[in-house]
Amino acid sequence: MSTNTVNRHPKQYDPLQYRLKLFPVVLAVVSFYIFAALFNANGIKRNIELMKYGRARDICLSLFSPVASFSNRLGLTKFRAMIETSAGDRIRNEKINP
Repeated sequence: MSTNTVNRHPKQYDPLQYRLKLFPVVLAVVSFYIFAALFNANGIKRNIELMKYGRARDICLSLFSPVASFSNRLGLTKFRAMIETSAGDRIRNEKINP
């Protein structure tokens, strides 16, 4: 047995080799929020409409109305509507036993 094979160390961990680049991470996070806003456009718009009347509500509504109409034209809000009807009907029809 030679001493070279016994004392051999594995390759050192290089943190720069496994480092994530900033741009792909930011792109992934931004795209996630864009898709989430598009898929939930009707729900977000309803929540904005429930806000107190005032300047903040008007600004949010004017900024988000085009997003909601774009999402409706693409048909992306159908997924949320299907979930709301299936889960909502089940929740409304459940009887609560004391």
